[in-house]
Amino acid sequence: MPSSATGPSTASTNINDGTEGHDVDCVMLKKANGEWITHQVLNPYTNVYQRTLSSFSRNDVVYLMQQDRGRNSYGFAPEAPYRRASSFENTMLEDGGLPLGLDVYESHTVSEFDDNVNVTCQVRKDLAEGEHLRYKYRYRTVYAPGVFITAPNQSDGGENWSNDTYRIEFYATDGHDKPVVADLYYGNGLDNGWKKINSKGPINMSQSTNKVSYWWDVSKVPAGAYYIKVTARQAAGGKRGFDISNTRLQVGRTLGFPCTGATTGTYWVGISPVNVTNHNVLSFWFCGTIGVSDVRLWVKDNSNLTNTVPLTNFIDRIVSLPRRIDIPWANFPTIDRTRVKAVGFDFAAVSNDALASCMRSTWVPLLVQSRVAGPPLVSLEGMPQFSAGETVTNVLTVRNISGSVVTGLTVQAVQEYAETLYWGVAPMLSAYTRAGIACAGASSRSGRIVP
Repeated sequence: MPSSATGPSTASTNINDGTEGHDVDCVMLKKANGEWITHQVLNPYTNVYQRTLSSFSRNDVVYLMQQDRGRNSYGFAPEAPYRRASSFENTMLEDGGLPLGLDVYESHTVSEFDDNVNVTCQVRKDLAEGEHLRYKYRYRTVYAPGVFITAPNQSDGGENWSNDTYRIEFYATDGHDKPVVADLYYGNGLDNGWKKINSKGPINMSQSTNKVSYWWDVSKVPAGAYYIKVTARQAAGGKRGFDISNTRLQVGRTLGFPCTGATTGTYWVGISPVNVTNHNVLSFWFCGTIGVSDVRLWVKDNSNLTNTVPLTNFIDRIVSLPRRIDIPWANFPTIDRTRVKAVGFDFAAVSNDALASCMRSTWVPLLVQSRVAGPPLVSLEGMPQFSAGETVTNVLTVRNISGSVVTGLTVQAVQEYAETLYWGVAPMLSAYTRAGIACAGASSRSGRIVP
């Protein structure tokens, strides 16, 4: 049977592990249109790693975030003012009409004591002889607690869904070692678009773990894709530190299907039958390399009627890296969807190494698929391969399954997975990609209409 496994990789933290140095934990860009782009500082083994984040224009803000301010985080004692800063903020007040871009250069960030992170604002055109650069920006340091959201950091939310509730997880640490309280919000990313989640008052942070897991009831939240924002301040008052989820979280009517493994081949068996008639998609992550060429998913209702579909009807192939699969409930036409009892997988092969995870039943207005177009090489299992510096072209297909016209659509391209391959070394998840982080140089596209 398929085992339960973590889907795409999520952000990790080194809160209070004694390895922190003079560092920046992430570079975060706030666009004037409400888009947020987060780049978690990587650990490249190359001398210099360069990444283009986005254009940088009037009213855009870039933050150098210090998310880990714990008492026991540091490998040596830093200067007190540095430890107490949660972010260094740069706001572009006037760009002079020039096309500007924001790039990050990193070297030796694998070492907290020998690292270097440079954030540059570059002019993206040749200047004429005698042409001047005219721009104005504001710099300031914000002294406040550091905040680090660990879930959600991928659009489907990972394993944190239950029945119309989502578990938000985050850390908040204070450089003064004072008690901290936090507030949670969801919204479209604009300053005036945030709505508070914890309506019963601020959340007290644990001074021993610095961590909170908060169950958010989304049953009355309009379906949509929202950023999650966490702010924190000292309980006695003061400036607020913050973090924004790496990507928007897709919110809609949802039932979590945790792996129970009650019988051979069965992924989930409900304690009692569930009603999924208000949902339109069964979503999960799946991967494998052995015995996965002909995998079929089945759904059983309370009268033991079963409908079955091949996974390859909805994804080109099963590979070693987890990929998300969305199957519309319309593909299970004869079962009683008011009384769904179990979900599982059948395999043609005698044995397999399949891994399934993050299964949920939900409602979404759109189905989105991505495929790599024309890779120069493919691996033996069919994975596209590229050399450093080559351009990867992805074709996105958006299909409306809401039953009505969708307008004002915003498409956000984020990373899902990648592997790094070396001669004589086993494949490893690439240090240059983090699931849920915006693709290099890719901005959201708005104003599309999907009939």
